[in-house]
Amino acid sequence: MKKIISVMAALLSVMVIGCSNSNSTANGQIVDTVEQTETEEVNTENAIDTEEPYWAAGTQMEGKLFQNLNLDGIGEADDEAYVSVYQFGDYEDKVTVIRIHLGTGETMAQVLPVYGDYSFLTGRLFSKEKDAIVLEVQVPASNYGAATVFVLDVNPVGADPIPTVTTRLDTENSIALADGNVIENSLLSNNVTDGAKILDVSGMPRQGISIYFLDEAGHYQGLKRNFYWTDDGWTVISEEVQE
Repeated sequence: MKKIISVMAALLSVMVIGCSNSNSTANGQIVDTVEQTETEEVNTENAIDTEEPYWAAGTQMEGKLFQNLNLDGIGEADDEAYVSVYQFGDYEDKVTVIRIHLGTGETMAQVLPVYGDYSFLTGRLFSKEKDAIVLEVQVPASNYGAATVFVLDVNPVGADPIPTVTTRLDTENSIALADGNVIENSLLSNNVTDGAKILDVSGMPRQGISIYFLDEAGHYQGLKRNFYWTDDGWTVISEEVQE
């Protein structure tokens, strides 16, 4: 009975509000207001404010600190990155978390939906003034060296007070190229292998990255693509390079 009375009271209050605004509000808008109120009541009916329950907390499994980095182009290699693996639940619900602390005091983070042994590389991929992070995460228990490659960039270069970290390449997803073409996810997923390298590109001001793939016959590192960043995005290059 109390529940019915509460619902009737809520509906009555909505009707009163609708009537008080009927001279200046269209009928369609009044209906929208009623529907929104009812939806909010349903969505919050079972929600309570509480501290994080123990079973929802993640457990840090391992971590490694990388120092003396130049990720924002400011200072003298005074930036740091901390890579760790967090587990949620009792099974293999794990993610990789990379936290970046700049010498100017700001801290940023990216959560990557993969985990495994990894390689941490840096290179001047987007600017001559600073390094980007290349994190290659191997797929656990893969029998052909499967991996996922992420390229992270701290922006902007300079003294802007709100720096951000952007994922500019993720082989879990499609890669948009500067010429308008796209390397589809279907060609990347489960085909990327470990072995990513930073490379110097002949006659170019910045560096690139080599990523290895299975070839059509399924050979490990059977295909290599060299990616170079331009103002319009990634370009696959075939020129002579010096690794």
